[in-house]
Amino acid sequence: MSVFDLSKHFTPTAKNEIIRRSTATNRLRVGGTGSSKSLDALMEGFEYMLRYPGIAVLFIRRQLTDLKKSSILDWKEFVPVELYHWNDQDKIATLHHNNSKLFFGHLPNDKENDLQQYLSAAFAVIIPDECGQFSGNAWSFLHSRNRVNRECKPDAKGNMPIPVMLGCTNPVGPFWAFYKAQFVDKKPY
Repeated sequence: MSVFDLSKHFTPTAKNEIIRRSTATNRLRVGGTGSSKSLDALMEGFEYMLRYPGIAVLFIRRQLTDLKKSSILDWKEFVPVELYHWNDQDKIATLHHNNSKLFFGHLPNDKENDLQQYLSAAFAVIIPDECGQFSGNAWSFLHSRNRVNRECKPDAKGNMPIPVMLGCTNPVGPFWAFYKAQFVDKKPY
């Protein structure tokens, strides 16, 4: 199978290009409604899936209904259906050619019992969407799951991925102050 050229289907905005060039392992896209921050992070996660066979990527929001109304629709719009198998019950997309997986997950109450569903999990890429809705504890817990999964294989050059968290948020939400302190002000919260 030839390599899929995402650039023919999606082009990041200039602001998102700057974020993509960063070598930081924790990145935050901040913007208003319709700024493409979430879509761009999703497509960056897809690029990891194309590059690293067997990689596990987690795209997470507070509510499953939010995923169904936005990011899952974006995935299905920008990624040709012939490239992946869709498990609708578990909300997992698996690429046919290399077995990379995108998990759409949710943390409805930002409580410890919600987080426990991710115990023992490993995701080389984690995308907390609308993370201003997630506490610093939730970010820290997810960060502890941000590691290369055992099924992941090196890319064509023999390199393994460097785990990355790609947060997205509007500059609002109950926990926006945490993310502003960490990513904008670069101070302890």
